[in-house]
This record gives sequence, C-alpha cells and structure tokens, in this order.
Amino acid sequence: RVQMAEVWIDLGESQGVIDALKGMWGKDFRSCGNFGCQFYSAKASKFWMSMSYGRNVIRADPFWFEYNQMGDINDFFGSYWTTLVAKFPSARLHWAGHWPAPGTQYGTTTIGADYCRKSYPQFQAWLQKRSAFDPSNVFLSDYWAGLLGL
Repeated sequence: RVQMAEVWIDLGESQGVIDALKGMWGKDFRSCGNFGCQFYSAKASKFWMSMSYGRNVIRADPFWFEYNQMGDINDFFGSYWTTLVAKFPSARLHWAGHWPAPGTQYGTTTIGADYCRKSYPQFQAWLQKRSAFDPSNVFLSDYWAGLLGL
C-alpha cells in the first residue's frame, strides 16, 4: 500500500521548488523515502476548489510506502510540508492526498480554515454551497469539520 501527498505551487516558482527539495534531500537522506517523488504541471482551472484555480502550477507528489520500517508517514510528509508549504505562499494541498492535522504549523502557515481561505479565493462561497447541499452534515466527518472550520 502507498500513500501520497500533492503540493501544487505556482508554475513560476518551479525552479525554487526543485532547488528547495534538492536541498532537503541533500541534508536528510530519509526525506527521500524509499519510493519516489514525481513532478508534473497542470493548467489553470476555473473550478473553485481546484488546486490550480486561477493559475498554472507545478505539482510535487511524494509517495510513502506504508510498510516502510524507517520513520513514519507524518514525519516523512512533514518534511515536504516544511520545505514547500512554509516557503511558498502559493502552495495548495490536494484534497485527496495526505494532509497534516488541522492546527499544524509550517513556517507562518497553520493548516485549517484560515489556510483554506487564503489558498482558495472562493472558499467562503464554496462553504455556503456545501452547507446548502448537506444541511445536516451527513457527509462531514470530525476531521473535515476541523479542517474547514465548521
């Protein structure tokens, strides 16, 4: 089994992303993991909650092999979030990837509703639509309630 995280950053920051990760890998070989990290781009999207909403992006996708006997998943992905989320204000995490716990801080960025508001310009409008479609919060777990500030 494999877990992944995705960090989407403005395409204009591509060289900085690669340089930051090369620096991280050079300082701590464990941050390389025992699998891989892929990079690719995506065009700007007009969909509100897309990680590429309104901008072209580079994606960094580190992978974690669940049966890894060295380190743990939160430390592994934490090194990527420290390197990318803390250093690149345009960083957006993919909704379907592994996320830090709400309240976790990377540099001046704290993961939670404020992070979502800052990262997604249409976040408040989306919250209103979410509430209208699910007024009884049937599809809202405790985790997502904490992350979204609900």
